[in-house]
Amino acid sequence: MDASSVRIRFTLNGQPRSVEFSVDTTALTLIRDILKLKGTKEGCGMGTEIDVPLNYKDAAFVRSHFDAMAVRVPDAPRADEIVVALVVTNCGRPHPRIGGLKMSEAKKEDGLR
Repeated sequence: MDASSVRIRFTLNGQPRSVEFSVDTTALTLIRDILKLKGTKEGCGMGTEIDVPLNYKDAAFVRSHFDAMAVRVPDAPRADEIVVALVVTNCGRPHPRIGGLKMSEAKKEDGLR
C-alpha cells in the first residue's frame, strides 16, 4: 500500500471485509465497482444540476412560495469539496399553487405553519 491508497476494514452484511483503494476513488466507484453492490446511483458528480427547494421563510407550508431553482456549478464538486447552494427570493410564485396556507394565514411560530 502506498501513500495514495487507503485500506479499510469493516463488516458488510455480517461478513468481514477489507478493501484497498486509491484516495481519489469516489464513494460510488467503491460501492458499485469495487464492492460489487448494485443499485447505487451517482447523486452529484461535477456539473450535476441540483434542484434547490424554495419555501416561505417563516412557514414552510405556505403554498404560494413552493418552488425550486436549478443550480449548476460546472467544475464542482471536486473530490475534496462540498457544494452548498442557497437560493432566496423576495416574493412568492406569480401564479401560486391552489390549497394550503396563504401567507396571511401563517402563524410563524414553528417554521411550518
